[in-house]
Amino acid sequence: MARPEMETYRDRWWTDRLRAADTPKKRVHALQGKLLADISRLPEDQRDAAWEMAARELAGIIDEIHIKVAEEVWA
Repeated sequence: MARPEMETYRDRWWTDRLRAADTPKKRVHALQGKLLADISRLPEDQRDAAWEMAARELAGIIDEIHIKVAEEVWA
C-alpha cells in the first residue's frame, strides 16, 4: 500500500523533472518515464488496459507525425 507522504514526494519529484525539461525532447523523455512509472504502480489486473490505452494514444501520435512528414514531402 502506498504511503501518502511518499505520494507527495513522488508527485513533487515528477513535477520537478517535467519543469526541468527545457526542450520538447527532454519533456517527452520525462513524460515517457512518468508513464512507465505510473502504469507499473497500478494493480496488476489493471495494467494491460493501461498499456492498451497508452499504445492506442501513442499510435495516434505517430500517425499524426507521419501525416506531417508526408505533407512536407509533397510541399
